[in-house]
Amino acid sequence: MRKKRELLVRQGALLACALCCAAPVAAQVSVRVSTGQQTSTERTLITVKGRVADKEGHSLPGVTVLRKGNMNGVITDIDGRFQINVPKGADAVLQFSFVGMETKEVRVKASALGEKELEIRLDEDAQQLDEVVVTGFVNFKKESFTGNSTTIRKEELQRVSKTNVIKALQAFDPSFRIAENTTWGSDPNALPEVSIRGNSGIGVKELDAQSLTSKSNLQNNPNLPTFIMDGFEIDVTKLYDMDPSRIESITILKDAAATAMYGSRAANGVVVITTVTPKPGKLNVQYSFTGEVEAPDLSDYHLLNAAEKLEAERLAGCYVSDTPADQERLNEEYQGKLYNVRRGVDTYWLSKPLRTVFNHNHSLYIDGGTENLRFGVDLNYKQDDGVMKGSGRRTMGGGMYLDYRINKLQVRNYVSFNTTHSQESPYGSFSDYTTKQPYDVYTDENGNYLEELEDWHMSGTITNPLYEAGLHNFDKSSYNELIDNLSLQWNITHTCCGKPRWVSPTRRTRATASSTRSRRRIPTPSAPPTTRRAN
Repeated sequence: MRKKRELLVRQGALLACALCCAAPVAAQVSVRVSTGQQTSTERTLITVKGRVADKEGHSLPGVTVLRKGNMNGVITDIDGRFQINVPKGADAVLQFSFVGMETKEVRVKASALGEKELEIRLDEDAQQLDEVVVTGFVNFKKESFTGNSTTIRKEELQRVSKTNVIKALQAFDPSFRIAENTTWGSDPNALPEVSIRGNSGIGVKELDAQSLTSKSNLQNNPNLPTFIMDGFEIDVTKLYDMDPSRIESITILKDAAATAMYGSRAANGVVVITTVTPKPGKLNVQYSFTGEVEAPDLSDYHLLNAAEKLEAERLAGCYVSDTPADQERLNEEYQGKLYNVRRGVDTYWLSKPLRTVFNHNHSLYIDGGTENLRFGVDLNYKQDDGVMKGSGRRTMGGGMYLDYRINKLQVRNYVSFNTTHSQESPYGSFSDYTTKQPYDVYTDENGNYLEELEDWHMSGTITNPLYEAGLHNFDKSSYNELIDNLSLQWNITHTCCGKPRWVSPTRRTRATASSTRSRRRIPTPSAPPTTRRAN
Protein backbone atom coordinates (compact mmCIF):
# COMPACT_ATOMS: atom_id res chain seq x y z
CA MET A 1 0.00 0.00 0.00
CA ARG A 2 2.89 2.32 0.82
CA LYS A 3 4.42 1.62 -2.61
CA LYS A 4 1.11 2.43 -4.22
CA ARG A 5 0.94 5.80 -2.50
CA GLU A 6 4.54 6.57 -3.45
CA LEU A 7 3.75 5.70 -7.04
CA LEU A 8 0.72 8.02 -7.00
CA VAL A 9 2.82 10.79 -5.48
CA ARG A 10 5.48 10.43 -8.18
CA GLN A 11 2.82 10.41 -10.88
CA GLY A 12 1.24 13.51 -9.36
CA ALA A 13 4.63 15.22 -9.23
CA LEU A 14 5.24 14.49 -12.89
CA LEU A 15 1.76 15.77 -13.72
CA ALA A 16 2.34 18.98 -11.76
CA CYS A 17 5.68 19.58 -13.48
CA ALA A 18 4.17 18.87 -16.88
CA LEU A 19 1.33 21.30 -16.29
CA CYS A 20 3.68 23.99 -15.08
CA CYS A 21 6.26 23.59 -17.86
CA ALA A 22 4.09 22.74 -20.85
CA ALA A 23 3.88 25.44 -23.50
CA PRO A 24 0.84 25.77 -25.75
CA VAL A 25 1.45 24.75 -29.35
CA ALA A 26 -1.62 26.36 -30.87
CA ALA A 27 -3.83 29.31 -30.12
CA GLN A 28 -7.00 28.38 -28.31
CA VAL A 29 -10.34 30.10 -27.86
CA SER A 30 -12.06 29.42 -24.55
CA VAL A 31 -15.79 30.10 -24.48
CA ARG A 32 -18.02 28.58 -21.82
CA VAL A 33 -21.76 28.33 -22.23
CA SER A 34 -23.74 28.11 -19.02
CA THR A 35 -27.46 28.07 -18.43
CA GLY A 36 -27.13 28.99 -14.76
CA GLN A 37 -27.29 32.50 -13.38
CA GLN A 38 -24.99 34.15 -10.92
CA THR A 39 -26.74 34.37 -7.59
CA SER A 40 -24.31 36.63 -5.79
CA THR A 41 -22.12 39.53 -6.69
CA GLU A 42 -18.37 39.22 -6.60
CA ARG A 43 -16.82 40.38 -3.35
CA THR A 44 -13.28 41.25 -2.43
CA LEU A 45 -11.11 38.17 -2.88
CA ILE A 46 -8.90 36.69 -0.18
CA THR A 47 -6.21 34.04 -0.61
CA VAL A 48 -6.61 30.70 1.14
CA LYS A 49 -3.46 28.62 1.55
CA GLY A 50 -3.05 25.01 2.58
CA ARG A 51 -1.42 21.63 2.13
CA VAL A 52 -2.88 18.32 0.92
CA ALA A 53 -1.57 14.96 2.12
CA ASP A 54 -2.70 11.35 2.48
CA LYS A 55 -3.82 9.87 5.79
CA GLU A 56 -0.20 9.15 6.73
CA GLY A 57 0.91 12.73 6.11
CA HIS A 58 2.72 12.26 2.78
CA SER A 59 2.34 15.26 0.45
CA LEU A 60 0.18 14.82 -2.64
CA PRO A 61 1.28 16.90 -5.65
CA GLY A 62 -1.15 17.37 -8.57
CA VAL A 63 -4.34 17.41 -6.48
CA THR A 64 -7.15 19.42 -8.11
CA VAL A 65 -8.58 22.11 -5.83
CA LEU A 66 -11.86 23.72 -6.91
CA ARG A 67 -14.10 26.30 -5.29
CA LYS A 68 -17.59 24.78 -5.36
CA GLY A 69 -20.08 26.80 -7.36
CA ASN A 70 -17.28 28.31 -9.43
CA MET A 71 -15.00 26.74 -12.04
CA ASN A 72 -11.89 28.51 -10.71
CA GLY A 73 -9.35 25.98 -9.53
CA VAL A 74 -5.68 25.22 -8.94
CA ILE A 75 -3.47 22.17 -8.47
CA THR A 76 -1.07 21.47 -5.64
CA ASP A 77 2.67 21.87 -6.21
CA ILE A 78 5.43 19.35 -5.62
CA ASP A 79 5.06 19.80 -1.83
CA GLY A 80 1.28 19.42 -1.90
CA ARG A 81 0.68 23.13 -1.22
CA PHE A 82 -1.92 25.33 -2.90
CA GLN A 83 -3.23 28.91 -2.98
CA ILE A 84 -6.73 29.75 -4.15
CA ASN A 85 -8.74 32.99 -4.12
CA VAL A 86 -12.23 33.02 -2.57
CA PRO A 87 -14.71 35.86 -1.90
CA LYS A 88 -14.23 37.61 1.43
CA GLY A 89 -17.10 37.71 3.92
CA ALA A 90 -18.77 34.40 2.98
CA ASP A 91 -18.21 30.72 3.71
CA ALA A 92 -16.24 28.87 1.03
CA VAL A 93 -16.54 25.21 0.05
CA LEU A 94 -13.37 23.71 -1.43
CA GLN A 95 -13.36 20.43 -3.34
CA PHE A 96 -10.24 18.23 -3.48
CA SER A 97 -9.89 15.38 -6.01
CA PHE A 98 -6.97 13.11 -6.90
CA VAL A 99 -6.45 9.84 -8.76
CA GLY A 100 -6.91 6.90 -6.40
CA MET A 101 -8.30 9.08 -3.61
CA GLU A 102 -11.83 9.89 -2.54
CA THR A 103 -13.08 13.35 -3.46
CA LYS A 104 -13.40 15.53 -0.38
CA GLU A 105 -15.27 18.76 0.29
CA VAL A 106 -14.16 21.14 3.04
CA ARG A 107 -16.21 24.12 4.25
CA VAL A 108 -14.16 27.08 5.44
CA LYS A 109 -16.05 29.60 7.54
CA ALA A 110 -15.82 33.27 6.66
CA SER A 111 -14.30 34.14 10.02
CA ALA A 112 -11.42 31.70 9.46
CA LEU A 113 -10.51 32.74 5.91
CA GLY A 114 -6.85 33.70 5.57
CA GLU A 115 -6.04 33.23 9.27
CA LYS A 116 -4.06 29.99 8.99
CA GLU A 117 -3.12 27.36 6.44
CA LEU A 118 -5.46 24.43 5.90
CA GLU A 119 -4.29 20.86 6.44
CA ILE A 120 -6.27 18.48 4.21
CA ARG A 121 -6.05 14.67 4.42
CA LEU A 122 -7.42 12.48 1.61
CA ASP A 123 -8.47 8.84 2.02
CA GLU A 124 -7.88 6.07 -0.49
CA ASP A 125 -10.78 5.20 -2.80
CA ALA A 126 -11.75 1.65 -1.87
CA GLN A 127 -14.40 1.47 -4.63
CA GLN A 128 -11.71 1.04 -7.24
CA LEU A 129 -11.18 -2.51 -5.96
CA ASP A 130 -14.72 -3.39 -7.03
CA GLU A 131 -14.37 -2.23 -10.66
CA VAL A 132 -15.68 -4.60 -13.32
CA VAL A 133 -14.91 -5.11 -17.00
CA VAL A 134 -17.96 -5.16 -19.30
CA THR A 135 -17.41 -7.43 -22.30
CA GLY A 136 -20.92 -7.39 -23.75
CA PHE A 137 -21.52 -11.04 -22.75
CA VAL A 138 -20.63 -11.11 -19.07
CA ASN A 139 -19.21 -8.72 -16.48
CA PHE A 140 -15.86 -9.72 -14.98
CA LYS A 141 -14.23 -8.38 -11.87
CA LYS A 142 -11.22 -6.37 -12.89
CA GLU A 143 -8.78 -8.56 -10.97
CA SER A 144 -10.17 -11.77 -12.53
CA PHE A 145 -10.21 -10.58 -16.16
CA THR A 146 -7.02 -11.70 -17.91
CA GLY A 147 -7.54 -9.71 -21.14
CA ASN A 148 -6.19 -6.30 -22.01
CA SER A 149 -8.93 -3.70 -21.61
CA THR A 150 -9.55 -0.04 -20.86
CA THR A 151 -12.75 1.17 -19.16
CA ILE A 152 -13.95 4.78 -19.34
CA ARG A 153 -16.74 5.99 -17.08
CA LYS A 154 -19.38 8.55 -17.94
CA GLU A 155 -17.84 11.31 -15.83
CA GLU A 156 -14.39 10.78 -17.35
CA LEU A 157 -15.80 10.79 -20.87
CA GLN A 158 -17.62 14.08 -20.44
CA ARG A 159 -14.56 15.79 -18.97
CA VAL A 160 -12.83 15.35 -22.33
CA SER A 161 -15.71 15.98 -24.75
CA LYS A 162 -19.44 16.45 -24.28
CA THR A 163 -20.19 16.32 -28.00
CA ASN A 164 -17.94 13.75 -29.71
CA VAL A 165 -17.58 10.25 -28.24
CA ILE A 166 -14.99 8.96 -30.70
CA LYS A 167 -12.58 11.85 -30.23
CA ALA A 168 -12.89 11.52 -26.45
CA LEU A 169 -11.83 7.84 -26.53
CA GLN A 170 -8.50 8.75 -28.10
CA ALA A 171 -7.50 10.59 -24.92
CA PHE A 172 -7.87 7.48 -22.71
CA ASP A 173 -6.15 4.74 -24.70
CA PRO A 174 -3.03 5.28 -26.85
CA SER A 175 -3.94 2.25 -29.01
CA PHE A 176 -7.23 3.87 -30.04
CA ARG A 177 -6.14 6.09 -32.92
CA ILE A 178 -7.99 8.41 -35.27
CA ALA A 179 -6.37 8.85 -38.68
CA GLU A 180 -5.76 12.48 -39.55
CA ASN A 181 -7.16 13.49 -42.94
CA THR A 182 -6.24 16.96 -44.17
CA THR A 183 -8.52 16.57 -47.20
CA TRP A 184 -11.66 16.33 -45.10
CA GLY A 185 -10.34 18.61 -42.36
CA SER A 186 -13.03 19.62 -39.88
CA ASP A 187 -15.94 18.70 -42.15
CA PRO A 188 -18.75 17.57 -39.79
CA ASN A 189 -19.97 15.05 -42.39
CA ALA A 190 -16.66 13.18 -42.51
CA LEU A 191 -16.74 10.06 -40.36
CA PRO A 192 -13.47 9.47 -38.48
CA GLU A 193 -11.31 6.52 -39.51
CA VAL A 194 -10.33 4.75 -36.29
CA SER A 195 -8.16 1.75 -35.46
CA ILE A 196 -7.16 -0.14 -32.30
CA ARG A 197 -4.63 -2.76 -33.37
CA GLY A 198 -2.90 -0.67 -35.99
CA ASN A 199 -3.48 -0.58 -39.73
CA SER A 200 -3.79 -3.61 -41.96
CA GLY A 201 -0.92 -4.58 -44.22
CA ILE A 202 -3.22 -4.47 -47.24
CA GLY A 203 -3.04 -1.09 -48.95
CA VAL A 204 -5.97 1.00 -50.06
CA LYS A 205 -5.17 0.43 -53.74
CA GLU A 206 -5.83 -3.30 -53.35
CA LEU A 207 -9.28 -2.58 -51.87
CA ASP A 208 -12.25 -0.57 -53.00
CA ALA A 209 -10.50 2.77 -52.68
CA GLN A 210 -13.52 4.89 -53.60
CA SER A 211 -15.73 3.28 -50.97
CA LEU A 212 -12.99 3.06 -48.35
CA THR A 213 -12.10 6.74 -48.47
CA SER A 214 -15.68 7.98 -48.67
CA LYS A 215 -16.56 10.46 -45.97
CA SER A 216 -19.76 8.66 -44.98
CA ASN A 217 -19.02 5.02 -45.81
CA LEU A 218 -16.36 3.14 -43.83
CA GLN A 219 -17.97 -0.30 -43.80
CA ASN A 220 -15.24 -1.79 -46.01
CA ASN A 221 -12.42 -0.38 -43.90
CA PRO A 222 -10.26 -3.36 -42.87
CA ASN A 223 -8.97 -1.50 -39.78
CA LEU A 224 -12.31 -0.52 -38.24
CA PRO A 225 -13.04 -2.14 -34.84
CA THR A 226 -16.35 -3.72 -33.89
CA PHE A 227 -18.77 -1.56 -31.88
CA ILE A 228 -21.17 -3.30 -29.46
CA MET A 229 -23.85 -1.28 -27.66
CA ASP A 230 -25.90 -3.06 -24.99
CA GLY A 231 -25.13 -6.42 -26.60
CA PHE A 232 -26.00 -5.39 -30.17
CA GLU A 233 -23.58 -4.48 -32.92
CA ILE A 234 -23.77 -0.93 -34.30
CA ASP A 235 -21.90 0.93 -37.03
CA VAL A 236 -19.52 3.84 -36.58
CA THR A 237 -22.18 6.32 -37.78
CA LYS A 238 -24.42 5.44 -34.82
CA LEU A 239 -21.61 6.12 -32.36
CA TYR A 240 -20.53 9.28 -34.18
CA ASP A 241 -24.01 10.82 -33.85
CA MET A 242 -24.68 9.49 -30.35
CA ASP A 243 -25.31 11.78 -27.39
CA PRO A 244 -22.46 11.26 -24.87
CA SER A 245 -24.83 11.87 -21.93
CA ARG A 246 -26.63 8.60 -22.78
CA ILE A 247 -23.45 6.54 -22.20
CA GLU A 248 -22.79 4.93 -18.82
CA SER A 249 -19.39 3.38 -19.64
CA ILE A 250 -17.19 2.28 -22.54
CA THR A 251 -14.80 -0.68 -22.48
CA ILE A 252 -12.13 -1.19 -25.14
CA LEU A 253 -11.06 -4.84 -25.63
CA LYS A 254 -7.76 -5.13 -27.47
CA ASP A 255 -6.33 -8.67 -27.38
CA ALA A 256 -7.12 -12.35 -27.94
CA ALA A 257 -9.69 -12.37 -25.12
CA ALA A 258 -11.98 -10.30 -27.36
CA THR A 259 -11.46 -12.73 -30.26
CA ALA A 260 -12.48 -15.66 -28.02
CA MET A 261 -15.83 -13.96 -27.32
CA TYR A 262 -16.63 -12.28 -30.65
CA GLY A 263 -14.71 -14.42 -33.13
CA SER A 264 -13.36 -12.90 -36.34
CA ARG A 265 -15.32 -9.71 -35.76
CA ALA A 266 -12.86 -8.85 -32.97
CA ALA A 267 -9.79 -9.04 -35.22
CA ASN A 268 -9.46 -5.24 -35.03
CA GLY A 269 -10.59 -4.92 -31.42
CA VAL A 270 -13.99 -4.36 -29.80
CA VAL A 271 -15.53 -1.22 -28.30
CA VAL A 272 -18.32 -2.13 -25.83
CA ILE A 273 -20.75 0.67 -25.00
CA THR A 274 -23.14 0.47 -22.04
CA THR A 275 -25.95 3.03 -22.04
CA VAL A 276 -27.83 4.50 -19.09
CA THR A 277 -30.67 2.18 -17.98
CA PRO A 278 -33.92 3.27 -16.29
CA LYS A 279 -33.91 3.42 -12.51
CA PRO A 280 -36.94 2.50 -10.37
CA GLY A 281 -38.66 4.99 -8.15
CA LYS A 282 -40.27 8.34 -8.71
CA LEU A 283 -40.34 9.96 -12.12
CA ASN A 284 -36.94 11.44 -12.99
CA VAL A 285 -36.46 14.12 -15.68
CA GLN A 286 -33.00 15.13 -16.86
CA TYR A 287 -32.20 17.83 -19.42
CA SER A 288 -28.73 18.49 -20.76
CA PHE A 289 -27.52 21.37 -22.91
CA THR A 290 -24.04 21.71 -24.34
CA GLY A 291 -22.84 24.71 -26.31
CA GLU A 292 -19.66 24.93 -28.33
CA VAL A 293 -17.96 27.65 -30.35
CA GLU A 294 -15.81 26.48 -33.26
CA ALA A 295 -13.54 28.85 -35.18
CA PRO A 296 -10.99 28.27 -37.95
CA ASP A 297 -7.37 28.43 -36.83
CA LEU A 298 -5.33 30.35 -39.42
CA SER A 299 -2.43 31.16 -37.10
CA ASP A 300 -0.09 28.89 -39.09
CA TYR A 301 -0.54 31.02 -42.21
CA HIS A 302 1.72 34.10 -42.19
CA LEU A 303 0.86 35.81 -45.49
CA LEU A 304 1.78 39.20 -46.93
CA ASN A 305 -0.87 41.73 -47.80
CA ALA A 306 -1.33 42.95 -51.37
CA ALA A 307 1.23 45.80 -51.21
CA GLU A 308 3.84 43.66 -49.44
CA LYS A 309 3.35 40.77 -51.86
CA LEU A 310 3.78 43.01 -54.91
CA GLU A 311 6.89 44.65 -53.45
CA ALA A 312 8.39 41.24 -52.63
CA GLU A 313 7.84 40.15 -56.24
CA ARG A 314 9.52 43.33 -57.53
CA LEU A 315 12.54 42.92 -55.29
CA ALA A 316 12.84 39.28 -56.38
CA GLY A 317 13.15 40.42 -60.01
CA CYS A 318 9.87 38.94 -61.18
CA TYR A 319 9.25 41.93 -63.47
CA VAL A 320 12.66 42.10 -65.13
CA SER A 321 13.49 40.45 -68.47
CA ASP A 322 16.30 40.60 -71.01
CA THR A 323 13.83 40.47 -73.90
CA PRO A 324 12.17 43.80 -74.81
CA ALA A 325 8.86 42.13 -75.65
CA ASP A 326 8.75 40.25 -72.35
CA GLN A 327 9.81 43.37 -70.47
CA GLU A 328 6.92 45.33 -71.94
CA ARG A 329 4.47 42.60 -70.91
CA LEU A 330 5.94 42.47 -67.39
CA ASN A 331 5.68 46.25 -67.05
CA GLU A 332 1.99 46.10 -67.97
CA GLU A 333 1.45 43.29 -65.46
CA TYR A 334 3.19 45.23 -62.70
CA GLN A 335 1.27 48.41 -63.42
CA GLY A 336 -2.03 46.50 -63.42
CA LYS A 337 -1.30 44.95 -60.03
CA LEU A 338 -0.07 48.27 -58.65
CA TYR A 339 -3.28 49.93 -59.82
CA ASN A 340 -5.34 47.34 -57.89
CA VAL A 341 -3.23 47.85 -54.77
CA ARG A 342 -3.54 51.65 -54.87
CA ARG A 343 -7.31 51.51 -55.21
CA GLY A 344 -7.57 49.38 -52.07
CA VAL A 345 -7.66 45.80 -53.33
CA ASP A 346 -6.34 43.55 -50.57
CA THR A 347 -8.13 40.19 -50.56
CA TYR A 348 -7.51 37.77 -47.72
CA TRP A 349 -8.61 34.66 -49.57
CA LEU A 350 -8.24 32.26 -46.64
CA SER A 351 -11.11 33.84 -44.73
CA LYS A 352 -13.58 33.96 -47.64
CA PRO A 353 -15.05 30.42 -47.29
CA LEU A 354 -14.77 30.27 -43.49
CA ARG A 355 -16.97 31.24 -40.58
CA THR A 356 -17.24 30.93 -36.81
CA VAL A 357 -20.14 28.73 -35.69
CA PHE A 358 -21.99 27.98 -32.49
CA ASN A 359 -22.99 24.33 -32.19
CA HIS A 360 -25.32 22.98 -29.54
CA ASN A 361 -26.60 19.65 -28.29
CA HIS A 362 -29.87 19.10 -26.41
CA SER A 363 -30.78 15.91 -24.56
CA LEU A 364 -33.92 15.04 -22.57
CA TYR A 365 -34.23 11.79 -20.59
CA ILE A 366 -37.21 10.61 -18.53
CA ASP A 367 -37.25 7.37 -16.54
CA GLY A 368 -39.07 5.75 -13.66
CA GLY A 369 -41.18 2.75 -12.76
CA THR A 370 -41.19 -0.02 -10.18
CA GLU A 371 -38.71 -2.75 -9.36
CA ASN A 372 -40.44 -5.11 -11.81
CA LEU A 373 -41.36 -2.68 -14.61
CA ARG A 374 -39.11 0.19 -15.58
CA PHE A 375 -39.31 2.58 -18.51
CA GLY A 376 -37.17 5.25 -20.09
CA VAL A 377 -37.70 7.83 -22.84
CA ASP A 378 -34.89 9.79 -24.46
CA LEU A 379 -35.01 12.65 -26.96
CA ASN A 380 -32.01 14.39 -28.49
CA TYR A 381 -31.15 17.09 -31.00
CA LYS A 382 -27.66 17.94 -32.22
CA GLN A 383 -26.53 20.74 -34.50
CA ASP A 384 -23.01 20.44 -35.85
CA ASP A 385 -22.07 23.11 -38.37
CA GLY A 386 -18.67 23.18 -40.03
CA VAL A 387 -16.34 26.15 -40.34
CA MET A 388 -16.71 25.95 -44.13
CA LYS A 389 -19.72 28.09 -45.02
CA GLY A 390 -22.81 26.07 -45.87
CA SER A 391 -21.61 22.76 -44.36
CA GLY A 392 -23.53 21.22 -41.49
CA ARG A 393 -25.09 18.17 -39.91
CA ARG A 394 -28.36 17.90 -37.99
CA THR A 395 -29.18 14.83 -35.93
CA MET A 396 -32.41 14.26 -34.03
CA GLY A 397 -34.11 11.22 -32.63
CA GLY A 398 -35.78 9.48 -29.76
CA GLY A 399 -36.11 6.12 -28.11
CA MET A 400 -38.33 4.10 -25.76
CA TYR A 401 -36.85 1.63 -23.28
CA LEU A 402 -38.86 -1.03 -21.38
CA ASP A 403 -37.40 -3.34 -18.75
CA TYR A 404 -39.62 -6.08 -17.27
CA ARG A 405 -38.35 -8.33 -14.47
CA ILE A 406 -40.03 -11.26 -12.80
CA ASN A 407 -38.11 -13.64 -10.55
CA LYS A 408 -34.96 -14.59 -12.51
CA LEU A 409 -36.29 -13.51 -15.89
CA GLN A 410 -35.55 -10.10 -17.42
CA VAL A 411 -36.96 -8.84 -20.72
CA ARG A 412 -35.62 -5.65 -22.27
CA ASN A 413 -36.83 -3.88 -25.38
CA TYR A 414 -35.45 -0.68 -26.87
CA VAL A 415 -37.01 0.99 -29.91
CA SER A 416 -35.30 4.03 -31.42
CA PHE A 417 -35.77 6.29 -34.42
CA ASN A 418 -33.07 8.68 -35.60
CA THR A 419 -32.81 10.99 -38.57
CA THR A 420 -29.75 12.81 -39.89
CA HIS A 421 -29.61 15.64 -42.39
CA SER A 422 -26.26 16.70 -43.81
CA GLN A 423 -25.20 19.38 -46.25
CA GLU A 424 -21.89 19.92 -47.99
CA SER A 425 -20.26 23.29 -48.44
CA PRO A 426 -20.78 24.92 -51.87
CA TYR A 427 -17.47 26.80 -51.51
CA GLY A 428 -15.38 23.90 -52.77
CA SER A 429 -11.99 22.89 -51.43
CA PHE A 430 -10.11 25.10 -48.98
CA SER A 431 -6.87 24.44 -50.87
CA ASP A 432 -8.28 26.39 -53.87
CA TYR A 433 -8.15 29.59 -51.81
CA THR A 434 -4.52 29.15 -50.73
CA THR A 435 -3.22 29.69 -54.29
CA LYS A 436 -5.00 33.00 -54.97
CA GLN A 437 -3.22 36.37 -54.86
CA PRO A 438 -4.21 39.24 -52.52
CA TYR A 439 -4.21 41.83 -55.36
CA ASP A 440 -6.78 39.87 -57.41
CA VAL A 441 -10.29 41.31 -57.83
CA TYR A 442 -13.07 38.74 -57.35
CA THR A 443 -16.26 40.86 -57.80
CA ASP A 444 -17.51 43.22 -60.49
CA GLU A 445 -18.76 46.76 -59.95
CA ASN A 446 -22.18 45.39 -58.89
CA GLY A 447 -20.73 43.12 -56.21
CA ASN A 448 -21.34 39.89 -58.15
CA TYR A 449 -18.70 37.17 -58.12
CA LEU A 450 -16.55 37.04 -61.26
CA GLU A 451 -16.44 33.69 -63.01
CA GLU A 452 -12.74 34.05 -63.78
CA LEU A 453 -9.89 35.96 -62.18
CA GLU A 454 -7.29 38.05 -63.96
CA ASP A 455 -4.78 35.90 -65.87
CA TRP A 456 -1.62 37.92 -65.36
CA HIS A 457 0.71 35.44 -67.06
CA MET A 458 -1.68 34.41 -69.86
CA SER A 459 -1.24 30.79 -68.87
CA GLY A 460 -4.91 29.82 -69.08
CA THR A 461 -8.24 30.28 -67.33
CA ILE A 462 -8.04 31.01 -63.58
CA THR A 463 -11.29 30.01 -61.90
CA ASN A 464 -12.76 32.12 -59.11
CA PRO A 465 -13.53 29.61 -56.30
CA LEU A 466 -16.25 31.91 -54.94
CA TYR A 467 -18.21 31.84 -58.21
CA GLU A 468 -19.69 28.37 -57.61
CA ALA A 469 -21.09 29.42 -54.23
CA GLY A 470 -22.84 32.39 -55.86
CA LEU A 471 -24.82 30.01 -58.09
CA HIS A 472 -26.65 28.57 -55.05
CA ASN A 473 -25.46 25.02 -55.67
CA PHE A 474 -26.25 22.47 -53.00
CA ASP A 475 -25.49 18.89 -52.06
CA LYS A 476 -27.75 17.51 -49.35
CA SER A 477 -28.48 14.07 -47.95
CA SER A 478 -30.71 12.60 -45.26
CA TYR A 479 -30.63 9.35 -43.32
CA ASN A 480 -33.45 7.74 -41.31
CA GLU A 481 -33.00 4.72 -39.07
CA LEU A 482 -35.52 2.63 -37.10
CA ILE A 483 -34.14 -0.06 -34.76
CA ASP A 484 -35.92 -2.47 -32.40
CA ASN A 485 -33.68 -4.47 -30.06
CA LEU A 486 -35.24 -7.18 -27.87
CA SER A 487 -33.26 -9.22 -25.36
CA LEU A 488 -34.13 -11.91 -22.81
CA GLN A 489 -31.90 -12.64 -19.83
CA TRP A 490 -32.29 -15.61 -17.50
CA ASN A 491 -30.26 -15.23 -14.31
CA ILE A 492 -29.64 -18.90 -13.53
CA THR A 493 -27.29 -18.19 -10.63
CA HIS A 494 -25.54 -15.13 -9.29
CA THR A 495 -22.64 -15.62 -11.71
CA CYS A 496 -24.31 -17.53 -14.57
CA CYS A 497 -26.96 -16.26 -16.95
CA GLY A 498 -28.31 -16.86 -20.43
CA LYS A 499 -28.85 -13.96 -22.86
CA PRO A 500 -30.68 -14.76 -26.10
CA ARG A 501 -31.15 -11.64 -28.22
CA TRP A 502 -33.36 -10.78 -31.16
CA VAL A 503 -32.86 -7.88 -33.50
CA SER A 504 -35.76 -6.85 -35.69
CA PRO A 505 -34.87 -5.98 -39.28
CA THR A 506 -33.37 -2.52 -39.12
CA ARG A 507 -35.05 -0.16 -41.53
CA ARG A 508 -32.79 2.43 -43.07
CA THR A 509 -33.76 4.96 -45.71
CA ARG A 510 -31.34 7.31 -47.38
CA ALA A 511 -32.12 10.23 -49.66
CA THR A 512 -29.74 12.56 -51.48
CA ALA A 513 -30.35 15.72 -53.45
CA SER A 514 -27.96 17.93 -55.34
CA SER A 515 -28.14 20.77 -57.80
CA THR A 516 -25.30 22.16 -59.89
CA ARG A 517 -25.80 25.26 -62.01
CA SER A 518 -22.42 25.30 -63.66
CA ARG A 519 -20.71 23.37 -66.38
CA ARG A 520 -17.76 22.76 -64.11
CA ARG A 521 -17.74 20.01 -61.52
CA ILE A 522 -17.81 21.18 -57.89
CA PRO A 523 -14.61 20.15 -56.06
CA THR A 524 -14.84 17.90 -53.05
CA PRO A 525 -15.62 20.13 -50.03
CA SER A 526 -12.91 20.41 -47.44
CA ALA A 527 -12.38 22.41 -44.28
CA PRO A 528 -9.11 23.89 -42.99
CA PRO A 529 -6.61 21.45 -41.50
CA THR A 530 -7.25 22.64 -37.96
CA THR A 531 -9.98 24.36 -36.01
CA ARG A 532 -10.12 25.97 -32.61
CA ARG A 533 -12.90 24.64 -30.43
CA ALA A 534 -14.10 25.69 -27.02
CA ASN A 535 -17.01 24.49 -24.95
